[in-house]
Amino acid sequence: FGMLVYSFRLAWEPYAMSSLTASIKDSVRYDREMTWYLACMFVVMGLAVIVAPVITLILTTPAYASAGSLAVLFIAAQFWVGLLSLTSIGIHGASRTKMLIPVTTGGAIINVGLLLILAPWIGVFAAGVGFLAGSVFSAVLAAHFSNRLYGTGFSMQPLAWCFGATIAFSSGWIYVTDRFQQATQEISSMLAVAAGTLFILGCISVVLILFGLPRRHIKDGLSVLRSAFTANRKKV
Repeated sequence: FGMLVYSFRLAWEPYAMSSLTASIKDSVRYDREMTWYLACMFVVMGLAVIVAPVITLILTTPAYASAGSLAVLFIAAQFWVGLLSLTSIGIHGASRTKMLIPVTTGGAIINVGLLLILAPWIGVFAAGVGFLAGSVFSAVLAAHFSNRLYGTGFSMQPLAWCFGATIAFSSGWIYVTDRFQQATQEISSMLAVAAGTLFILGCISVVLILFGLPRRHIKDGLSVLRSAFTANRKKV
C-alpha cells in the first residue's frame, strides 16, 4: 500500500505543479480532488489491511500473520501521508515552502512524543500510534496553511469524518484480530475474519461517503467515470 501511495504522489505532484504554473486557481477543483482521494483511497487502505495477513499466511509462517493487528496503524498512516501531498499544494502555490517546516516538524514531534510516552504501556503499538497521529496532524495543518495562503478551499469537515473513520476501522481491526487471534493462524479462519471485517469496512465507507464527503464532488467523480467508460466503449 505504501508503494501505491508513493505512486499516487509521483502522479499527483507534476499535475498539481503544472496547474500552479499555469496560474489556475480553482478552489472547487482542489476540494473535489481531495474528496475523490478520501473516498477511493480509504477503501483501498481498508482492503490492504484485510488482505495483508491473508497473503502473509500464504507466503510465510503463521507466526507473522498476527502482526496484522499492528500493520493497520502503519497502513492507515500511509493513507494520510498521501493526503499530505495533496493538501500541501497551496503552500507551494503561494511560494511559502518554509511553512512546510512546522507541518513536517510538528508531525515528527507528535510521532516521537507519543512513541516515548506510550511505549512503556503498549509497547511496539506506540510506534504505529505515533506515526498515524503525526501523519494526520501534518495533513490537516497543511490543508489549513493551503487555505490561508492560497485559497485552495479544502473543507475541514471531510477530514474530520475521515479521521473518525480511520480511528473506527483501525480500532475495530485491532479488536477483531486480538479477539480472534487464534483464527489468524489458519487460512480458512483468517478468510472468515477478513470477510467479516470487509463488511465492517463497507459500512464505514458508506457512512463516510454519504454523510462525511460533499455529495456534489462524489457526483462529479461518478460523471467522470461514466464519461471515461463511455469513451473506452466507443474506441472498442
